[in-house]
Amino acid sequence: MAKAKKAAAKKRPARKAAPKKAAAPAHPILDKAEAALKKVEAELADATKKADAAKKDAQTKANAAKKAGTKAAKRSADAAKRAVAKANDQVKAKREALRHAKVGHAVAKVESSV
Repeated sequence: MAKAKKAAAKKRPARKAAPKKAAAPAHPILDKAEAALKKVEAELADATKKADAAKKDAQTKANAAKKAGTKAAKRSADAAKRAVAKANDQVKAKREALRHAKVGHAVAKVESSV
């Protein structure tokens, strides 16, 4: 403990750590499955952001339509509602794709361990 305290006082490590071993090469099937999983997760996050933005936009347009009371504003609000529905469908599809990717990843783990 004395050496560690002395080294801390000098702001340097007491002794050098042993060099880390190189990671074992991953199985190509597992690599592919992990890449697909990451890609689908990123797509889901992106689709969710877009859906949230569409919801906010639709709410804003609906409020504006109530205030204005014009046909054009109502049409704009209806179009925004349709955009929200479309975005929600995309999010559902991405969630389904994520489920499939997770299953594929689990299968790849088993296959790579055999």
